[in-house]
Amino acid sequence: MSTPRRESECGVLRWRTWSCIVALPALLLATLVAIYSVDLPSYDQWVAIAPLLEKLGDGTLRPDDILGLHNEHRIVVPRLIFLPIAVLTHWNTQAEMSLVWLTLVGIAANWWGLLRATGWKAGPLAHGLFAAMALLVFHTLQFENLLSGFQFHFVLPILFFSAGLWAVKAQSAPRGFAVAMFLATLATFSSAQGLLCWLLFAPVLWWSAGRGEGQWWMAYVAVAGVNVALYFRGYVSVAKHAVPHDALQTLGYALAYLGAPFADGQIFRIVAQAQWAGAVLLALFLAVAWTLWRMRADHALVGRALPWLMVALLALGTAALTAIGRAGFGTTQVFETRYTTYAVLLPIALLPLGALLLAERAVSRALRWSAVGVAVCLLAMHFVAQAVRLRVWAEHRQQRLMTRAILQTMHLGREGAWAHFVSPEPSRLARTVAALQKLGALRITPIAEGKIAAVGDPKSPGDAMYGCLMQPEPSAGLGALIGGWAVLPSRGEAADLVLLTYDDPEGEPTIFEVTLARASSRQALAATGDFDLLQSGWRVDLDATRLPESARIVKAWAYDAESGRARRLAGQTVIER
Repeated sequence: MSTPRRESECGVLRWRTWSCIVALPALLLATLVAIYSVDLPSYDQWVAIAPLLEKLGDGTLRPDDILGLHNEHRIVVPRLIFLPIAVLTHWNTQAEMSLVWLTLVGIAANWWGLLRATGWKAGPLAHGLFAAMALLVFHTLQFENLLSGFQFHFVLPILFFSAGLWAVKAQSAPRGFAVAMFLATLATFSSAQGLLCWLLFAPVLWWSAGRGEGQWWMAYVAVAGVNVALYFRGYVSVAKHAVPHDALQTLGYALAYLGAPFADGQIFRIVAQAQWAGAVLLALFLAVAWTLWRMRADHALVGRALPWLMVALLALGTAALTAIGRAGFGTTQVFETRYTTYAVLLPIALLPLGALLLAERAVSRALRWSAVGVAVCLLAMHFVAQAVRLRVWAEHRQQRLMTRAILQTMHLGREGAWAHFVSPEPSRLARTVAALQKLGALRITPIAEGKIAAVGDPKSPGDAMYGCLMQPEPSAGLGALIGGWAVLPSRGEAADLVLLTYDDPEGEPTIFEVTLARASSRQALAATGDFDLLQSGWRVDLDATRLPESARIVKAWAYDAESGRARRLAGQTVIER
């Protein structure tokens, strides 16, 4: 009588263990987002979302504003989601980042549903496959997609695609066609990659139950045609995107795209490592596709494999399209981490495909062990790449805080910094910031009147723990080169900005210049002994003619955008006129 109970308890324990293994990478990502996210619009949001909020605020928002292009994408669905969230949260971009994480959770759930729909019964093998998939879905390399809520539009098509494959495989023909058309439309108007859904849903529809559904096929083709026509209505190519020079460069870029999630922290050059990893994955896909072609008489096997083949083709198609549009920038551009969310779709697809074929009796034991060995090596490389690049999360946060600091001092006039760090359209940034602040959609408080008293202690004698202002050097211009280093000890990072002040007639420090602390400084390394603070140096070509005649003393301050406080550096400079 006790045996069934023990078996039941063992089953519950296995299920809980599997659930924890699957949940851990998702919880790790959620924790990283909570720690390293900064509530601030990202670069593209200043031109793709901020103008819509301005128009919404003054009542001039029109349908064409929602339907308009952003680069080569029509992000209609994301905009319809972004706007109400922005209104409800006063544009707290961390809410959008949470939405990206939830989208990844939905994608993982869809892969489990597709596993079950393609004949995998709940058990050790299916659970093991899904655990490996979850590790790939929730990998930490994709920090760019998670720390910029705007990247929601980039991830969303995968959610619609995975849900569509699951629905098409699990539903009867009429309902499957309807769901496929609906989800493909949503994907199309989320990001350019969504256009591939129309091609990739079709084979699964045909195989599942749609061979004799002539009317539904006519409807499918018609709706696809309407989507494509609407998508390319008024389409304008983005001139700044570089086309590849030749086919070899395009191929090299595409292979690196596929292998990028497996190519950091290894003993080879990162580009070569990525291209070799991509070549191995492509070779595995071709071997699987060829084997399935030879076994095409086994309709049950092909039916189970076909949806996963489409997942692999989405990865390959995205790699090809990206290579055509971006390879001219050079292969190193492929390591922008937003691409990894699509690149991992190839190994995600190869896991169930490989397991299906290795279960066949005709496959030798040696081949089985070889395939398992390759899979283990790739996963190990992926883990190493994640460990090596985990530090980038902190670097990204530091850069976002620096951007916040630039916005807080923008009234001092640093358009070059705006263009590089804040917005692609610096000429209209001040107007946009003012409009968003009026709507309560931007929580950035400029330093009042440029007085250091608003953010620091004007009577501070300076402290070397925050850095040092070095003695000036002769300049080729009208002034002198002043510089030094500036750090934030509480964060163990370089200062977000360096504020320069002169003392007004009442002796109160007044900000007249800001600069970035991102140059190499041996003095900082010698003083702190911390290699992470090596890039905390700064230099300014000081033009004394910009200052009032009464200005004689210049001081420097390390600004922390997180706390909104400035700490005076040791030393000061006396202006010679």
